[in-house]
Amino acid sequence: FYLAQALGLAVLALKLHIAFVMVSQGAGRLLLAAASAIMAMALVGCGGGGGDSPAPACDHVDLTCRVRESCGDVCHQFNITDSSTATACFNCVGKESVQDAKDNCLGDEEKFEKCVGCITDTSVTCWANPMSIGGCILGPCRADAVIKDPLACPKCWMNYVEGCLGKYAGCFNATVSAPALAPAPAPTQASVRGAMLGITV
Repeated sequence: FYLAQALGLAVLALKLHIAFVMVSQGAGRLLLAAASAIMAMALVGCGGGGGDSPAPACDHVDLTCRVRESCGDVCHQFNITDSSTATACFNCVGKESVQDAKDNCLGDEEKFEKCVGCITDTSVTCWANPMSIGGCILGPCRADAVIKDPLACPKCWMNYVEGCLGKYAGCFNATVSAPALAPAPAPTQASVRGAMLGITV
C-alpha cells in the first residue's frame, strides 16, 4: 500500500511538472509538435491498429520491455512533445511501474522494506529530476530540434525512462535490457540553462 502511494505521488509530481512546462510552450509549438509527432511515428512505426493489446511477451523483471510494450502506443513511441501526450504517457508508465513494484517487492518481508525504501528514493530523485526533464524539453524536443532530427526527442524520453527503470531494477535486484534506441547525449547544466535563456551552448 505504501509503495503504491509513494510511486503514485512521484508520478503525479512528474506529470504535473511536465504538463506545466509543455502547456507553457504555446499553441504554435503544439501544432508543430503534432506535425513532427506524425512524422516520427511514420518513421518509427506506431504499433497495432487498436483493439485489445496482446499479452506482454516480456520477462517480469525486464521493466524497459514491459513499459515499452504496455505504454508505447499511449506515449506515441515516446515522442512526447505536448502536455496531453505527457500526461497520458506518464499515467501509463506510473501504472506499469507500480504493478512492477508490487510484483517484484512483495513476498519477502526483509526484502520488502529495502525495496520500498529504494523505490521511494528513486521515485523522488529520478522521475522529478528537472535536469533530465529539462534536457528533453529544452533539447531535442524543442520545435526547431524536432524539425532537424524527429527521432531525437523519443530517444531522449526513452533514455530518461530507461534510466529511472534501471534504478528500479536495482531495487528489485534485476537487470534491464540494453536500450533499443541509441542514447542521446546527456545535457549539461550549461546547455539546459542556455536553452532556458534561448542561448545555444
